[in-house]
Amino acid sequence: MTQVKLQFHKPGAVIKVKSAFEKTIHEEFTHYKNKDNTSLQFPISHVNCPNINESGSKFIPTSNEIYFVVASGSKYGFGDELNNVLHRFSHQLEDTLFFIEDEYDCYIKRYEIKNGKFHYETVVKENGDLADYFTEAFPDDKQLHFNLLRYYALEWQGIISSINFQEPIKAANRALKLADDWLLHYLKGTAYEAGRNSEKALSQFKRALNVKRKENPKLNDSDCRIIYHAISVCLNKINQFEQAISIAEKAMAIIPSWGDYTPTESKGYALMQLKRYEEAIECFDEILKHSLKRRDIAYALYNKACVFTFLKQYDEAVALLYASFHMEKELVNEARHDEALFPLINELQDKNILTTYLR
Repeated sequence: MTQVKLQFHKPGAVIKVKSAFEKTIHEEFTHYKNKDNTSLQFPISHVNCPNINESGSKFIPTSNEIYFVVASGSKYGFGDELNNVLHRFSHQLEDTLFFIEDEYDCYIKRYEIKNGKFHYETVVKENGDLADYFTEAFPDDKQLHFNLLRYYALEWQGIISSINFQEPIKAANRALKLADDWLLHYLKGTAYEAGRNSEKALSQFKRALNVKRKENPKLNDSDCRIIYHAISVCLNKINQFEQAISIAEKAMAIIPSWGDYTPTESKGYALMQLKRYEEAIECFDEILKHSLKRRDIAYALYNKACVFTFLKQYDEAVALLYASFHMEKELVNEARHDEALFPLINELQDKNILTTYLR
């Protein structure tokens, strides 16, 4: 959902009630809601949203201001019910213009209240590029264009794979032509990593950190922690283990960690590759002692198994591997191709140990 007037950065529409109706709108809306069993949100006051036309400043209504709020991503959908409510109360609402986009079915619903009248239309975009619609409709509003392109690009978060990794890169590049943004560079780094290009991923993660800290070079927040960890992982993948340790420690020094021990895992992996086994075990034991995340615990067990394999303590390694497999089945496939475990697998191939998992 994109609101153009009033202009708010966050998804959703915030529609101001005219001052003459502030005292009666609650009662009227409650009666309407109870009568028709509407699922729309109740009008609320004290809305606090970043205003995209005022350099990130906060829009804070005074205590007597009342707003209609239409939440983005309503599980009830946006059908006749929304239209009926806006039509019913349009004479009590200030002018507004907002859009609801459906990028899968390729249409845009346009909602406008002007001079107390409600106007609605549906626009179909056959080429599926909804951002182009706003470029054509509001050619001078570069901030709006950037916000939309950024939003569409970031929708790739969490679904990037080795198959589709080029698409989020293209989406991020479109937005980056309009403005620099650390999260878009981080997205590109994640995509390059999925495409197994650690060098380009590393470049983008470093760029993300530079953009993030451009205004405040001494900034170290949770976002910086995430970026440091991503850089450390990439350095491990290109065998720059000393640097990986240094960057991981920078991430670990940022408090609070909110229970995130991935930088500790990255440091432990680098120490293992440098054959500093005791220090590596200390890292993995720290994760096992403090982390409550199943994934963290499974990988700590797995990495300890690799250390004990290097030390030729195969009984301990087998027990740790079994435990890690029970927690994360994906580690079975990783173990089949992990050169660190080849000595263990060769040692046990005649003893019918682990064959259930690794055959």
